Amino acid sequence: MRGWSQRAAAWLMALTINLSVSAPALIAQQEQAKESSTEKSQDIDEIIVEADPYLKKLKGKVAEAFSAFRSGDYKVAEIQFERLSGDVAGHYMVQSLILGQNGAPSSTAVIDRMHKDENVVFYMHGLSLARQGRYEEAREPLKKAWRINPRDYQARLDYALVTILAGKPHKAKWQMRKVHRYAQKCGDECAEFVASVAHLEAVYAEAIEAQSEAEAVK
Repeated sequence: MRGWSQRAAAWLMALTINLSVSAPALIAQQEQAKESSTEKSQDIDEIIVEADPYLKKLKGKVAEAFSAFRSGDYKVAEIQFERLSGDVAGHYMVQSLILGQNGAPSSTAVIDRMHKDENVVFYMHGLSLARQGRYEEAREPLKKAWRINPRDYQARLDYALVTILAGKPHKAKWQMRKVHRYAQKCGDECAEFVASVAHLEAVYAEAIEAQSEAEAVK
C-alpha cells in the first residue's frame, strides 16, 4: 500500500470511531429540518413503536450490531448490519400497509422513519466493510445510504473516500463536488465536517498524482 493510501486508510479508521457513536444522531439532526408530521400522526406512530414487540426486537438487533462495531468486531458488525437492512425494510413496509388499509394518517410517517433507519443501517454496513479494508464492497451500501437520504453528506464523504481507496479516484469526483458545496454553505457551523472535506480533497489529489505517475511508468 502506498504512503498516501496508508494515511487515508488510517484517517478512515479514526474517522469511523466517532461516527459509530454519532451516526444515528447525525441522521436525525439532518432530517429534523424537514420533518413535518402532524401531532396526531406522531402520537399514533409512538403507539405503534411501544405496542410492537417485533420492533423492540429489531432495536435490540441494532444495538447488538453497534456493540460489535464499537468493540472492533467488524466482521460480525458487517453481517448483522447486512441482515438488518432487509429486516428494517420488511418490518416497516408491513406496518405501512396495515396503517394504509385502516386509513391511518401516519402510514407516510412510518415510511419516512423506515428510510431514516435504513439510512443508518446501510451506512454502518458500509463502514463495517471499510474498517476491514474492503473498500470496493463498502461502496454499494454507502451509496444506498446517501441515495435514501441525499442530504446525508457524511455518507457521501465516506463513499468518496472508500472509492478513492478502492483505486477509483475519478469516480469519487462527483460526490466530492457535492460535499465541497455543502461544506461551503455550512461554514463555521460544522467545522469538523469542513476539515474532513479538506482532508478528503488532499487524499484525492495525492491519489490522482500517484495514478498519473503509475500510468507514466507504463
